[in-house]
Amino acid sequence: MLFRVRMPPVMASSPQTPRRPLDSRIALTRSKARQVYDKFGSKANDAESAYGSPTTELLIELSRLEEAEQLVEFGHGSGAFAYRLFERNLLPPSCQYTGVDQSTTMADRAAAKLHPYKDRVELRLTNGAPADGTKHLADASVDRYISTYVLDLLSEEDVLEVLEEARRLLRPEGLLCVCGITYGTNVSSRLAAALWDGIFWWNKEIVGGCRPQRLAPYLEEAGFEVREQRIIQGDQRSFVGCMNNEVVVATPRSGGRDSL
Repeated sequence: MLFRVRMPPVMASSPQTPRRPLDSRIALTRSKARQVYDKFGSKANDAESAYGSPTTELLIELSRLEEAEQLVEFGHGSGAFAYRLFERNLLPPSCQYTGVDQSTTMADRAAAKLHPYKDRVELRLTNGAPADGTKHLADASVDRYISTYVLDLLSEEDVLEVLEEARRLLRPEGLLCVCGITYGTNVSSRLAAALWDGIFWWNKEIVGGCRPQRLAPYLEEAGFEVREQRIIQGDQRSFVGCMNNEVVVATPRSGGRDSL
């Protein structure tokens, strides 16, 4: 006797809508970025000295650094930002600073610049992987996680990895404080951003791999709640000066990315 085996019906799974990328532009590879910033470092150029000072001043103002006992800076560059914090006594005497960078040249310059504060400074050289320099730090052990003019040169994947590591490290009341170049809000800044984007597409190295970026969507995607978001208008005295800059301060959201 023959039996016909009845197979259970195959249930069609509802296709998941793929996540839309926050940025489809192709960033420099980690190794290429290291080469570019080794070259920039040898010429004493970094974002802080080139165009960042007014923006980082606002970031300092919004960061409430007097409350920080443990601070991490991702992408310390030449050490100019950290030096300003120490030189102006903006940090408590007990605050410990950990700086992370992938450029050997920048790391050497930062070590020399921050030598007077060596008892409070730890510099970590990485291969570019976002979490490499801070794996040794415990969960919820950091009060401030700062990154100035760095996220705008990373791939979307690496930006989210940086933010994931920041969320791991920050205490519940800790602050993520970031800044970078952003899109325009008036004629001159819109033209400057469009020109910058064009140069980025043509030759990323000319602009250090950086491109205009909106930071808040990345932070929200990574499980942060934006507390402050400020746009600093360009001063229009030069092409770079016409660029708008953005400062965003955020706190870890309870539940992280799963709470979206």
